[in-house]
Amino acid sequence: MKKRNLGLLFLITVLFLAGCQATQPVKQKGITVISSLDFYGEIAKAVLGNHGHVQSIITNPAI
Repeated sequence: MKKRNLGLLFLITVLFLAGCQATQPVKQKGITVISSLDFYGEIAKAVLGNHGHVQSIITNPAI
């Protein structure tokens, strides 16, 4: 019974410490825009210029 309690305490401690891990925020240059259609992506590119990046999900108009 003591081994079971000790194992449970160890597991809880490990999970708690894993949640306390410090991470550095990812720094990106510019704005990232995800658009559903390429048509909207082209408009976003025109607005952003060279201040960001645009990724379109559907690039084929036949879909």
